[in-house]
Amino acid sequence: MNLRGVDDWLSRKLAAVRRVVREHGAREAAAIVFRYGRLWWGVLVYALAGCVRIAGLRFRLEGPCFPLWRRSGYWFRDYEHVEMEAVRRWLRRDLPVLELGGGLGGVACIIDRLMDEPARHVVVEANPAMWDLLEANRRRNDARFTVVRAALGYGGPEVTFHRHPSYFEVGSLQPGPEETVSVPATTVAALLAEHDLGVCNLVADIEGGEVELVEREGALLAERVAVLELHPHLVGERPIAALLRRLVRLGFRIVGHRFHGPALVVSLVNLRRWPPVSHRPCRAVEEPAGPEPGTLLEHVGCDEEVKDPAKGGRAAARLVGMLRAGGRLAATLPLGYNPHLDAWLLGGEHPFGDVRYLCRRWLNRWSECTAAEAAEAPYDFRRSRAGALALATATRAEG
Repeated sequence: MNLRGVDDWLSRKLAAVRRVVREHGAREAAAIVFRYGRLWWGVLVYALAGCVRIAGLRFRLEGPCFPLWRRSGYWFRDYEHVEMEAVRRWLRRDLPVLELGGGLGGVACIIDRLMDEPARHVVVEANPAMWDLLEANRRRNDARFTVVRAALGYGGPEVTFHRHPSYFEVGSLQPGPEETVSVPATTVAALLAEHDLGVCNLVADIEGGEVELVEREGALLAERVAVLELHPHLVGERPIAALLRRLVRLGFRIVGHRFHGPALVVSLVNLRRWPPVSHRPCRAVEEPAGPEPGTLLEHVGCDEEVKDPAKGGRAAARLVGMLRAGGRLAATLPLGYNPHLDAWLLGGEHPFGDVRYLCRRWLNRWSECTAAEAAEAPYDFRRSRAGALALATATRAEG
């Protein structure tokens, strides 16, 4: 047991409590300790045991990839919960799965519980530091997927993998200052042929490598249902936008998108390969309740190369105009991302019948606020988080 690591970890937590006392007062600090005290003990136990429970499954965190000070983070950070929601919602359970980027095995083990034939699931992992751990977590959860120790690559029999020096489970094929290691190369075409997968689901979390995947094998992907995790912070917003446009031209439809920190998780389905299917309950996994949330209007006229400040407002007005008699439209608009849309909304020029505002408070709690308070709330571009939201509704009268 690394007692020095435990001591350092507790010291950081006590420093955080002292900071809360200075900034928010002793009463707020006491409320936090009371509310989360039992969880802190749970974090300590799991940190010492080296094992966490995610979505009803157990995962071992051991070896150089997960020093003691990092293990407790997986208890709080909702490890890949957005990706897990996406596969629960959109996976074709009657088809095989090819997963690029297995990591710890969290998403892979969830997929194993969803599939009609779990043995027809192939997981590709490029990071040598994660290979044995991925296999161990597969056995721990009685999963039946096959692990392939390789990376997606098109320039030869091997590719250079860049591994982060501190976060050993993080890495990519994108050039950088990280440690490098050579790993075997493979392609989607080779994997489909070798494992006889045929038409399948494709789940990709390869830290920006999705761009080259679509460029090189886009025609092949036109026959696949896809759930893709994309990383604009690694390859840039323009390549990601071009990638999505190409996928749409190939016959895919974007059915869901959510941000997970700086990563953008996009779900796409192939319209030619997506007949209506029922989403049956499965063991150890609960179905997501309700539609997948998302926002779009703040990006209209703001993210294009040629900016159009009034485009977001025109788009909102057109949506309201498309309502039929008795129809109702509800929209959530993060404030601070698009200043032109904010001015249009706060200035009262919008077509919505009712607009209410929420502000993000301490510990990620939300409460209703005035328009003036919402206008002053900052937008965190580093983490893609709004400090205030506008909840707008419009109703078209009967007749």
